[in-house]
Amino acid sequence: AHPLVAQARQAYQEADFPGAQDALDSAALATDLTREDLIEVLEIRILVHFALGDAFSFHSELAELASLAPDHELGPEASQELRAALAAVVEESPGPLQLAVRVAPGPDAVEIIGEARRDPTHLVRKVVVRARSRGAPWRSGVGRVSIRFTDAPSAVEYHAFAVGLGGAVLVARGTREAPLLWDPARERYRTLH
Repeated sequence: AHPLVAQARQAYQEADFPGAQDALDSAALATDLTREDLIEVLEIRILVHFALGDAFSFHSELAELASLAPDHELGPEASQELRAALAAVVEESPGPLQLAVRVAPGPDAVEIIGEARRDPTHLVRKVVVRARSRGAPWRSGVGRVSIRFTDAPSAVEYHAFAVGLGGAVLVARGTREAPLLWDPARERYRTLH
């Protein structure tokens, strides 16, 4: 676990709720959390706010957890009441967070557009979209990126990811190592058939 997350868990276990909250706030401001770290941050926040009797906050964080990781099981510190509350929130949830990526071709460029969906609690801070013509350097944008063609349209590799608190990648479509591909030749073939 991330050191700040481990610090927050230790403080919670020692019933140092202000110390846990401080460590959680610091973790949320970090830039190197993983998705698993963020899930743990949410779980510890739920536990702290439940212990403090802050029903509004722990219900809000249950909704965030249900959106990010609906199959997550709370740890052994969680009461049956919290487990039942999470199950109810998951049941009412619109479903897990999703990332939609759309390709919008034009006559001299193609635009790749990324959009978070099923994000009722606004976990996503930004969607990063990266694209390139095959073999060219990657271009990045927030929410969208355009690749211009100097000659005829050529194949474009792309990927996108949604970033949340602490810089955690919440959901991704494709990766730099295994990008998605838009191929104008295949697109023309599909429109003819």
